[in-house]
Amino acid sequence: MSNDKFRVWEFKNKLPKDADIRVTFSLNNSASGAGAADPSAIDFSWHQKNFEDAIQSLLDGHAPAIYGLESRRSVALINAIYRSAKSSAEKQDVI
Repeated sequence: MSNDKFRVWEFKNKLPKDADIRVTFSLNNSASGAGAADPSAIDFSWHQKNFEDAIQSLLDGHAPAIYGLESRRSVALINAIYRSAKSSAEKQDVI
């Protein structure tokens, strides 16, 4: 995935309507690169929805859709990826 679009669609059983699904839900290949190529092109709408839900849960007194602990797991995974990449680069004397 890139932002909220799939880069690759692979179907178990190929059907004629697969092409329509790819056009509707796939990344527009003619568009400029997202995120990595241009950080300002990162789609913020998913983060915005999380913030809105958190604020609404505080206002309404209900639990948010995503708890802090679950969010922390995502951050831990990303940090582990960075540590692994740095360690690998150091072993290869890249850094």
